[in-house]
Amino acid sequence: MQEQLILSGLTLTVLVVYHGRLFFLLKRHPERTSIGISNHMRTRWVARIMGENRDVLAVQTLRNLTMAASFLASTAIMVDLWLMNAVLGDSARENTFKFLADEAFSLEKWWILKLLILIMIFMFCFFNFMLSIRYYNLVAVYINVAPDDSNIRYFQKPGFLIDMSQLPNVGAGLRPVAETLNRGAAHYTLGMRGYYFVIPFSLWLFGAGWFLFGTLFMLVVLRRVDSSE
Repeated sequence: MQEQLILSGLTLTVLVVYHGRLFFLLKRHPERTSIGISNHMRTRWVARIMGENRDVLAVQTLRNLTMAASFLASTAIMVDLWLMNAVLGDSARENTFKFLADEAFSLEKWWILKLLILIMIFMFCFFNFMLSIRYYNLVAVYINVAPDDSNIRYFQKPGFLIDMSQLPNVGAGLRPVAETLNRGAAHYTLGMRGYYFVIPFSLWLFGAGWFLFGTLFMLVVLRRVDSSE
């Protein structure tokens, strides 16, 4: 059991270090990350759409983005409800509460805690995809409004995955729309990141060694996905 805890702690540390480095690059050198490049290109897209009044293209693009987020949100909540039923169903509720109330650490309790972590991951995915849909719906309205500087201060707030100072200068009236679109994309990215985490955390059910292997494999894939180099 001690070996399982050590391997699990090592794997979680690797995940934290990788994403800490990614966050640092995004804030200091966004051009080296695919997220930073995507934020830049979406800002230029907004400038072109609003500058050329290409309403049909804007509606079609936002519809596709909303449909993708809706599908992923629906999938996340369905799997989450299934997992909650498996953990807290009529046949398992009594044993689950018994294991969680027992101060002694056991393999059964360890198993349930892993399932609870998976439940929280899918909740995280659902929450971010729903926020993504919200922002995309707002963009559908904002993008058809003539540029106006009256509410610039209200819109320009610091974002976790967005550094507006790093984005191209598209004019004060266009920046609120670009920021809102990038906020929706940021939540979509976080939702997808949660889906990526499902793979190693699902393998964790089979043991800490599988958890470490799945995490290393996923980080190799994410290294290619997150880098723009």
